[in-house]
Amino acid sequence: MEHLKTQGISVPRLGLGTFRMQGDVCQAAVENALELGYRHIDTAEMYGNEDAVGAAIAASCIARDNLHVTTKAWHTNLTPDAIERAIDASLRKLGLAYVDLYMIHWPARDMDLPALFDTLMRVQAEGRIRAIGVCNFTLDLLRTAVEEIRAPIAFNQIEYHVLLDQTPVRSYLSRHAIPIMAHCPLAQGTLAEHPELMSIASKHGTSPAQVALKWLLDQDGVAVIPKAQRRASQQANLDAMALTLDPQFALTPFVAPALVDGSYDTSLRDLRANCWPGCRARRHRSRHDGSCRRVRDSLARVRHALVGRDRAQGDRRGQRSGKQPVASELGGEPIFELVHRQHVGLGG
Repeated sequence: MEHLKTQGISVPRLGLGTFRMQGDVCQAAVENALELGYRHIDTAEMYGNEDAVGAAIAASCIARDNLHVTTKAWHTNLTPDAIERAIDASLRKLGLAYVDLYMIHWPARDMDLPALFDTLMRVQAEGRIRAIGVCNFTLDLLRTAVEEIRAPIAFNQIEYHVLLDQTPVRSYLSRHAIPIMAHCPLAQGTLAEHPELMSIASKHGTSPAQVALKWLLDQDGVAVIPKAQRRASQQANLDAMALTLDPQFALTPFVAPALVDGSYDTSLRDLRANCWPGCRARRHRSRHDGSCRRVRDSLARVRHALVGRDRAQGDRRGQRSGKQPVASELGGEPIFELVHRQHVGLGG
């Protein structure tokens, strides 16, 4: 399997995401993945499954040097003392002496980034973590971490898939040789019904999910961590790595044009026009009470992103005024994709 090398670690480009897996189900899924050849497992304090992941690793008898394990600190533990306690708690649950990549899972409003990175680098020097990463960081936060603090960031883990254009963040990370860890690379299972993906997959004799994964894996500096509980799905994701996409059927991002005059104040007409092609609910009553779940969930995603912005920047103007933010306030990242969201927000 191909690897990405960054900040002294070598990471398999395809890993197993474990968000929403719990207990015996999680342990069985990780054990299956390791038997199939996965050597990259992604978990987090917030997932509540580090003990199950650790049990699966122990049962596998795979040499520790041959495994990459990522875990993450939740936003409630982003003080120097709290994050060190969180690291030790994660190591105990995983049954490991170290993790390969430790990440800040979600920005917090009052976090002291210089102090946090000082703590993480000290813990790294002590051998409890091998590399440091961040998740869901806006461009402003990335600039602070990379250019002002000069933190040794190994990855930025963000949602990235064919329905979500991350060009601004990708361009910045590429300039600084920081790879992307793409969570939700299959848009939480919504890609199977996309007509253009289905057409391309048919011409390649494969599935829409495999086409979408290979589209990501064909990009430099991108690793993917699709959640896959069933063994057959895990194998299908592995098989995607061997797929060769015919340039004749080149895939381009299917990002719905949600921005109107630089804001997220999308009209009802645009919501109707850009809704998922298979949507049967054509009567969208309003932006805040749409009969189409896909539209309602994408609006909730925008609200969730604003919460993340407020936590990170301490900016309460949106709460006071009710004004929708312009794109630049969120780092220029297009976050309003009109896709079916079974869960809004905190994957990855």
